[in-house]
Amino acid sequence: MLNLEIITPEQTVVKEEVDMVEAKGAYGEFGILPGHTQFLTTLEIGEIRYMKGGVTTHLSSSSGFLEVVEDKVVMLLDTAEFAADIDVERAKRALERAESGA
Repeated sequence: MLNLEIITPEQTVVKEEVDMVEAKGAYGEFGILPGHTQFLTTLEIGEIRYMKGGVTTHLSSSSGFLEVVEDKVVMLLDTAEFAADIDVERAKRALERAESGA
């Protein structure tokens, strides 16, 4: 098992044991399984997935950093939100603002 912690400035979003983690780094998507070598990378804006007991959980995230040391995965992110918690209308408004340059 991997000990996963996903931390933002506001809160610890996830702190639990998981089977696998997938994220998007500067050079593309990667996966982490128990026994992974030590690893430090930047994370790109995108999706984080982790699996526990055959169930995959999806989060939307901003950029940040990820470190793997001795089966512990720590992500430090500006923002992270579970996919099920995303307010679609708020996200659409934010997209419109971003595209208009406001």
